[in-house]
Amino acid sequence: MYCATKRAARVAGKRNQRVILSPSAARCEIAVVQIVRQVWATAGQGGGLKFTHSDASLSEVLSLPRPFALLHMFDGFLGTRASLMLDVVALAMVAVVPVLAFSIYQVRYRRNYALHKRIQLALGAVLLVAVTLFEVDIRMYGWRHRAAASAFAGTDGSTNWVMLSLWIHLFFAVSATVLWIVVITRALSNFPSPPVPGPHSAWHLRWARIAAIDMTCTAVTGWVFYYLAFVA
Repeated sequence: MYCATKRAARVAGKRNQRVILSPSAARCEIAVVQIVRQVWATAGQGGGLKFTHSDASLSEVLSLPRPFALLHMFDGFLGTRASLMLDVVALAMVAVVPVLAFSIYQVRYRRNYALHKRIQLALGAVLLVAVTLFEVDIRMYGWRHRAAASAFAGTDGSTNWVMLSLWIHLFFAVSATVLWIVVITRALSNFPSPPVPGPHSAWHLRWARIAAIDMTCTAVTGWVFYYLAFVA
């Protein structure tokens, strides 16, 4: 789009980025704002499209770095208070446990090492994207306004179970990501292609088991945080 080519370089702050626009790009931005306002008004009259119900103004939401601004604006599709991006990540984490179990079954009972390798590489890529999107959405674009209505948010001075569950989840998410990268990297370096058991098998079995447990804990704690923050 011609308007998009007029957009100037982004200037990064510590926690957010803002876009500096040329005059022509600014006119394009104004046109976009007007269109979004019209759609917003239509949605408020039962048009079916839902935007974020938060304390943030439309201009604040539009000032977020693209393409995450649009994902942040839309409510999710699971009927909770979560954003669209968080719903996508939540569904990805739901798929982790059964896919991981299937992969372990293939290598342990069927000795299908090639399929196990393919599944683990695909799963590692999906998890890396999912965890990255989750961390970007949580840390850079906010979530507290969506969790403010939670009965576990500690707004009455009680324990903030939402924050506690988030920190527990982050512990498992970070450690699982590191373990997953190490295990996959060492497996690619030490197993032949196609993969067969070898001297590296004992190390791989021990640390892959720890990584699988850690990733399962990441999924479970992620579901707990999602429920406490955006459902309860």
